[in-house]
Amino acid sequence: MTTAADMLATGFATLPDLIHAHALERGDRPAVADAQSSIDYRTLDSTMGRVAAALQRDGVARGSAVAIVAA
Repeated sequence: MTTAADMLATGFATLPDLIHAHALERGDRPAVADAQSSIDYRTLDSTMGRVAAALQRDGVARGSAVAIVAA
C-alpha cells in the first residue's frame, strides 16, 4: 500500500488518491469540519466513491469537468 506520505514525497498525487490513503490510514479522523459538524476520512472517501459511480453511471467520462454543489 502506498501511504499518503509516500504520495506527497513523489511530488504528485491526486486528491482522491490522497483522501483514499488517509481513509485507510486514519479513517476516523476529521477530514472536513465546520462549527457544527465534521466528516471523517472514511465517510468522505465512501461518499466520493458513490458520487463518482453515479457520475459514471450517468455517462460522465473520466477527465470531464463536473461542478458539484452540496449543502
